[in-house]
Amino acid sequence: MKESISKKAFIPVGILLSLGVLLSFILWLKLSLTNEINFETARQLYLSNYPPFLRNARVLTTLHIGMNVLAITCLLRVSLSSPKLTTLIRFFVILNLVMMIWQIFSLM
Repeated sequence: MKESISKKAFIPVGILLSLGVLLSFILWLKLSLTNEINFETARQLYLSNYPPFLRNARVLTTLHIGMNVLAITCLLRVSLSSPKLTTLIRFFVILNLVMMIWQIFSLM
């Protein structure tokens, strides 16, 4: 009983980590696609949303990749019998993989 409860706790943790990275990704897209500001201004506005010790693009990218890996790990540790929940988990795993590949590409 305790094992199934602890494994079910991985689902919200994985989803919350996924949403954290997704919100950061959406913020970056919103700022970078604005025609009124240049790239450097968009970068500074994006970084200003984080505490001073995280205001480094490489650190944030590495942190987001780590969050993606942790989210995928949490989501894949759960064995599910519900088809709807399985579909949701697969969606979030694919979403994390896409965001992680994007982050790795941005480091190059």
